[in-house]
Amino acid sequence: MKKINLNLIPDIQQKKYPNITIAKVQEEFENNLKERQLRPATFRFYEEILNVFYKFKNYNDFINTIDQSTIMNFMKYCKTERNNGINTIHTNIRGLRTFLYFAMEKGYLPKFKIKVPSPDLQPKETYSKEDIQKLLLKPNLSKCNFSEYVAYVAVNIFVFTGMRLSTAINLKVEDIDLNNNIIYYRHTKNNKPHIVPLVHNLKEVVNEYLNLLSSQGVMNEYFLITPYGEQLTSNKLYKYISTYNKKRNVEITSIHAFRRFYIKSLVLQNVPIPKIQFLVQHKSPELITLYTKLYTTELVEDVERFSADILENSSINRKKLEL
Repeated sequence: MKKINLNLIPDIQQKKYPNITIAKVQEEFENNLKERQLRPATFRFYEEILNVFYKFKNYNDFINTIDQSTIMNFMKYCKTERNNGINTIHTNIRGLRTFLYFAMEKGYLPKFKIKVPSPDLQPKETYSKEDIQKLLLKPNLSKCNFSEYVAYVAVNIFVFTGMRLSTAINLKVEDIDLNNNIIYYRHTKNNKPHIVPLVHNLKEVVNEYLNLLSSQGVMNEYFLITPYGEQLTSNKLYKYISTYNKKRNVEITSIHAFRRFYIKSLVLQNVPIPKIQFLVQHKSPELITLYTKLYTTELVEDVERFSADILENSSINRKKLEL
């Protein structure tokens, strides 16, 4: 019988990894993002994550020097040196993990599992039902300016669709199908087209807005515009919403908080998680499940019930602000 020779067994630990810098791998990673045609916001996210990491580890270091202890020490650095909270650390490690897993698949460093710390399960800031009812009161068109009116229309969009800001400012008039009660999303976070129901209350607001523009001969391509007919930018819409909310004594001015309100409200209406996941375009049900844990006490019908619930016991359908 032939003697077993241990010297012939490959030693995985002795595998050689190329001496390539972290910065060089970042270039490859960003090229990969470009090839996948991901949004600029995604580029900025990973760039910000790596900029934080570079304060801890030099970008000219070889990526094959990163191991499990590097991750642990980085988390400790974020907590003690940067005074980051658990949610920020969660975000940093989640982004860094995606980058490092890319490098591992390329064979630039040994494969190892990176555990992302669990985020704080405390609910994030969102609007109350009373806040939303204040914001849905239609302003007096004979006294308000156009930016306030656009803010009112935008608030209705956010409340009744949970739409992301980037989708809203790129929404075109042709994307709203009034005949079939559907809104088409062509500019989305994952670059995939999407549709959501156009509920009755929102349809009325949209119809009036478009009729007002038409009566003044405004033939605009984009739905949300400035008083000069230009496409709204995210910064300008932020300012419109902030001014609009404060005028109605609503302290919260976050646009993304409308999305949280939308998800929370659907959860409280007991809409099934897969339906909510579809409506808000979440890749996984993880976040929706989290909302369910925090707030728990066919598709168009579900959203219509949500719309009706908001307006219940409200003066929105019976009166407007004083003329």
